[in-house]
Amino acid sequence: MVLMVAPEFAFGSADWDALDALVRGAGRPVILFTGFGATPGQALFDWSALPHEEGQTHRHLGWDDAAKGMSGVRLVNAGWCWIHQPGERTDCFVLLKTHAEQNAEAVALSTIQYGSTVTHLLFNDVDIFPLICADLIPLAAQHQDCAQAKVREIVQASAPDRPALVVGALLQKGYNANWVAAIRSLLTDVMANRRGLVALCNIAYDKPHHDEQQDQWRSLTGVYGAFDSLPKGQHQLPVARALTSDMLAGAVLRQTCPMVVSGEIYWGPYVPNGVKFLWHGDMACPIKAHGLDAPITPPATQHGCELVRFMRRHPARDDWSPRVRQGVAAIADHVSTHGQPRPERILSLLLTGVCAEAVDADLLHTEDTRMAAKLALNALATMSTFDGVSWNAMETDFGQLHLEETARSVLIWHDPSRSVGQMQRELGAWMNDTAPHPDLLVIGKSPLGELPDGPIRPERRDDITTAPPTHVAVGATGALALMRDDIGSPKLRRRAASVSLQRLAAIYGDYEQNNEDEKIQSFLAYLTDCLKDEAA
Repeated sequence: MVLMVAPEFAFGSADWDALDALVRGAGRPVILFTGFGATPGQALFDWSALPHEEGQTHRHLGWDDAAKGMSGVRLVNAGWCWIHQPGERTDCFVLLKTHAEQNAEAVALSTIQYGSTVTHLLFNDVDIFPLICADLIPLAAQHQDCAQAKVREIVQASAPDRPALVVGALLQKGYNANWVAAIRSLLTDVMANRRGLVALCNIAYDKPHHDEQQDQWRSLTGVYGAFDSLPKGQHQLPVARALTSDMLAGAVLRQTCPMVVSGEIYWGPYVPNGVKFLWHGDMACPIKAHGLDAPITPPATQHGCELVRFMRRHPARDDWSPRVRQGVAAIADHVSTHGQPRPERILSLLLTGVCAEAVDADLLHTEDTRMAAKLALNALATMSTFDGVSWNAMETDFGQLHLEETARSVLIWHDPSRSVGQMQRELGAWMNDTAPHPDLLVIGKSPLGELPDGPIRPERRDDITTAPPTHVAVGATGALALMRDDIGSPKLRRRAASVSLQRLAAIYGDYEQNNEDEKIQSFLAYLTDCLKDEAA
């Protein structure tokens, strides 16, 4: 069975025929739940009164109208729920929203009438409860007649071994503490002692927040389970980002632009030799003005998504050079085209330099990493806009950028944990590697200071795994005597120079429009000259 969910107000009542044709044309069992907005009550009466024709969808009102007495004049906020069984029958239920969002909906749409019935889809292997947005907010412990309380009553009376799923079609502008409380109540109270999940589909609210405590919820679209069922959370995926917070475990949709996403959900138990995912989000396809973005391709990696989102979460200051924003846009474009270097390589070099260690893109918000990544990305964005500077297309090179005139690689490296001395030793060890590499210009900083300007000269034991140099006379004779062409001597010597990151930061941070070009030319000239006295 495929469960499909769209947000509240995703469609209008006039869209029913087109949607119904798509559902009936599906070759596999389908449940489709979607909101269809403010509609006159009479339109629903007319819809349900149409005579049923052979092969057509059976239409149902999801409440007892004789008891409820809905007005045909006033509007309703409602949803459709199709149940399609190919070759057998297709049914569509209309369900009414039971609770108005109090700050906007109850004011702007004050004539809307609401229902009092909760829809329960009972299958042999699962109980499904489709609810519309604010229906989920009133807590069962505080409101006896709310939707949560009615779901709890049904759950408590049903088979305890059958899992339950509460599905929400939302129109919510981003994170709200009330939603955290509502999800927690559903999992720990309403579906207590049951294998229960909450699946939410919200509008594409694409406004990143600098605070991870808010941004981790993204647009709220995702699947949530009780914390004690999966206390370590699930693994990170390109489509689904793991979340553990406030007695919840969840997997939220990583990207917040309009998208169609898919993936299997699991009720557990989550054990080492079984499935360990609440929602294994597997595919995502952006929605553009013309429809689904074609051709459909595998989803972008989490590194690309989090890299671009991090820059949006921490935008450039208004008094900085416009080049920062231009460069940020260029980085986002570079990521979207899947060019070299790839996002994971960019992050690795930015934060670990020539050590080239893997960086967890979902931990960029941690304090030390956040500070280092912000400065390094602003520097990278700025320099990427300079004339004569391009992306380094060689994935094995230790630099994000390429100086076209001198064919040198540029590495921007702000290490969040290593000292200046440790960074210099890593660079010295890197220079002792005999593999060919273009001259490397390292624009760097540590938490404790800037890399000094000038050529990098390897110290004797930067890399303790290497033997002492063979060109030093130590007074030995015989087989240990000094040889001019020792087979163990390196045949190639890498060259590198370090430059203070502050030199580059001053270009965008101390912005003066009249002399920016002069600063850039002076900086590039220094990069050209910094290795002129070093032997090749």
